[in-house]
Amino acid sequence: MKTFIARQPMFNSQGDIVAYELLFRSSTVNKADVVDDYSATLKVIKDLIINFDIQEMSNNKKVFVNFNDESIIHGAPELFNIDQLVIEVLEDSVITDELIEKLQDYKSKGYLIALDDFVYDEKMDKLIEIADIIKLDFMIQNYEELTETVKKVKSYDKILLAEKVETEEDVKFAEKLGCSIFQGYYYQKPKVFEGSDTLTLPSIYLELLDIVDKPVVNFEALADAIKKDSNLTLSFLKLLNSPAYYSQRKITDVKQALVRLGTSESRKTIVINMLKSFTAMDTYDELISLSLRRGKHAELLAVSAGMSDRKEELFMLGLLSLTNVILKRPMESLLKNVPLNADVIDALLGKENQLSKMLNAIILNERGDFLLKERLEECYVSVDKFNEAYVESIKWADAILI
Repeated sequence: MKTFIARQPMFNSQGDIVAYELLFRSSTVNKADVVDDYSATLKVIKDLIINFDIQEMSNNKKVFVNFNDESIIHGAPELFNIDQLVIEVLEDSVITDELIEKLQDYKSKGYLIALDDFVYDEKMDKLIEIADIIKLDFMIQNYEELTETVKKVKSYDKILLAEKVETEEDVKFAEKLGCSIFQGYYYQKPKVFEGSDTLTLPSIYLELLDIVDKPVVNFEALADAIKKDSNLTLSFLKLLNSPAYYSQRKITDVKQALVRLGTSESRKTIVINMLKSFTAMDTYDELISLSLRRGKHAELLAVSAGMSDRKEELFMLGLLSLTNVILKRPMESLLKNVPLNADVIDALLGKENQLSKMLNAIILNERGDFLLKERLEECYVSVDKFNEAYVESIKWADAILI
């Protein structure tokens, strides 16, 4: 399945590109068929995170992304780096105290805020105060109306951006108004990029990963996030009561279970469930099962291999070793901006180090390769320990996938 996103550059008065706006597209036709602003925003965000390389799309410049009030309040801008994003507040956003408070919070953190398709209204005064950039739409207002709009916002001392400028006359008039940034067909039409929509990532996982990525995990917040999705809640409770984790007292409270698991195991569990949630054509359960077995096998061998302090990393190495097959994308593109240590990434890319030797031993075992014994000697792992861990990893993976 194909996925699409459009990029339109923004220029300064010297003709230099200073930023890009990223726009929703449903096909190669250079037109936005937007039915729902919220869904369109999430589609752009998902594509940037999963299907396109945001660094390449932004060319190391700021990106303007449309957000309506709902997506802003729900924290969608937080999925971007502060120094990368301009929050473009859509013109039909409902201005509430909650929205103003959320935007003030983003402003205090360092995000830039722009007002899209701006038409002055007294109700917008608080919004104007917060904003850094006001976008003047040359398609929805004539020159006289634009002049009046600028008079009303001049005292706020904001950056003015002229959008949808199509002629040299538009550009000159925009300069006269005091605009310093320009966007429109006069300069360049949006360019549509096409990619492969290889997976669907439920938005709840982005929230969960953000919570567990903190130095100190707030288990109450984590439990509350999990409870937002009934299927995820059931999945967690089922998992946490499986023989893989507990075989005694039944766990019925998500927070209690997470506290008992601890930060490391909670993070691991989320990644496992996220991997299971990926949907790609021709992806078989056996690939997920094999990923789980590899992760657990590598983790169990950590102590024997003298890497007891890297158990979690070894688990992630094994777990992620098949993502390129599962998601049908090159490993190099999947690992861009992934917060893993350099040697873990090297191992996933096939470069030889102590970690990759361990993974290679596990793969050789799967293939029944006679070189396994030699590789185990390099890892300082005995055949007995290796086989014992292998059997345990199978039992663990089977319990997870019940």
